[in-house]
Amino acid sequence: MNMPQKHSEFVGSINQPLVTHMLQYRQYLPLRNYLQASSKLTPRLDRLIQLGEAILQNNIDQVNQLADSLNLHYITKPTRLQQRAYFYLEYMQLQFSRKEYGDYFRALSPLLVDVLRLVIERNIMPQLNEFIVPIVKENDEGVGIYRGLQWKQSRVESSDNIINQTFHKYYGDRFNYDHYVSSSHLNKIIDDHTIDEEIRNLTIQIRHVEKLVRNIAAHEIVYIDEAFVKHRSGMTITDFKNCLEVLTNKAGLTNQKILEVFIDINQQIMQELDLEQLK
Repeated sequence: MNMPQKHSEFVGSINQPLVTHMLQYRQYLPLRNYLQASSKLTPRLDRLIQLGEAILQNNIDQVNQLADSLNLHYITKPTRLQQRAYFYLEYMQLQFSRKEYGDYFRALSPLLVDVLRLVIERNIMPQLNEFIVPIVKENDEGVGIYRGLQWKQSRVESSDNIINQTFHKYYGDRFNYDHYVSSSHLNKIIDDHTIDEEIRNLTIQIRHVEKLVRNIAAHEIVYIDEAFVKHRSGMTITDFKNCLEVLTNKAGLTNQKILEVFIDINQQIMQELDLEQLK
């Protein structure tokens, strides 16, 4: 019977250790509920919290809208492809910090396709995007559904370009253009045409981990820990993470402000709440 009265004594107060914990682990939706119950959720706080959650969810349209409303225009400056990769890296970093290694490695393939595209555009073939086409197919109700990216056959086969050369090397005249763009395709292009040996070695190592760790984690229920990764790939999880960070640098994902976007958001949330800054 005393519970409602006890709750009312805490309405309007803020538990700083709790807020700090939720920010550290990007628990933005629980934080929003907590602040709403404490009558501390100002409109600006609400937008900051929604921005953090939108970045975690890779909801780029909402990210850009919220960032502009908060005058955080640096967040909107990268290309859409770069934003996707930056924000997904942040998501993977969160899984790594929580030691949620199954989720961490399952997330690798979507990131790797975007990062390898950026590596090729920056170091080998700036016009790569001209050779890729988004595919939309109708479902049973006649609604167009985005299905993924495919290689544009007419563009690939229009000249003796490096993509055509690589496809002929590995597939002869039998490349199936119904297949979606994969990290395997992109890795082959890099291996054949980069002059940067570090890029070549990094992509080989990361692709090796993708095949031996990520793929089984994506298709079977397995427990992934340090020993599992070391046994299957020969690398520690930290070594793999370091390789991935170097490769993302080679892809041009080096904007430190965006790499630290959650630090900025969290500090602004703390300021808005008039709490001590996160250490």
